[in-house]
Amino acid sequence: MEFLALSNPDPNRKEIEIIQGLFEAGLDAYHLRKPGLSKKQLEAILQPLEPSLRARIVLHSHPDLALKYSLQGVHASSSFHKPGLVTLSRRQLFSMRFRNLQRSISCHSIERLMATRYGFTSLFLSPVFNTISDRNISAGFDERSIRHALHRVDMPVYALGGIDEKTVVQARDLGFSGVVLQGTLWRHDKPVESFQEVRMALRKTVREAASLTVVKPAVRSA
Repeated sequence: MEFLALSNPDPNRKEIEIIQGLFEAGLDAYHLRKPGLSKKQLEAILQPLEPSLRARIVLHSHPDLALKYSLQGVHASSSFHKPGLVTLSRRQLFSMRFRNLQRSISCHSIERLMATRYGFTSLFLSPVFNTISDRNISAGFDERSIRHALHRVDMPVYALGGIDEKTVVQARDLGFSGVVLQGTLWRHDKPVESFQEVRMALRKTVREAASLTVVKPAVRSA
């Protein structure tokens, strides 16, 4: 299972330090979503990062910077969900322009998840869980419909919304390719430590499952 992080939309003077710390702790990709920042301000975050770290950054605005700095990918806006030939044409251009990059988009319903495939390489489904402290799947998403959709969608789907050290296990069991952490990171003063707690919670369940596996000795025939 992959671990992705969605940035705090507000400016953070420690952003570069946090990004580096998250990657060192095992984060797979960092989605940089700063709707209030200009292109120049975004570049101020990207420039100090090592090329190996930039290659794991996904932008939610100013997508041309993804090409300029050899980033991992771009995340499309909700406008790409609008029906009609104009949107289809936009998706085609989007797919061609960023054909060598990862291309993702967020979906807020099972129907939209099933319909949104062309032009993208991965999808987010949100909100999967009610709140950061609620273990129940949110209204509109039941376990059966999620399992059915994930089985039919032929690309990675990531769970977003309410992911913490408890719900990350549920997300894995439902069949998601990975999770996107946001609230559980930024509600704490130390987001890197929060990420490590979530990651270790999942590892713990894997170890516990392995320890419960009993290998029966072979029975010798007389």
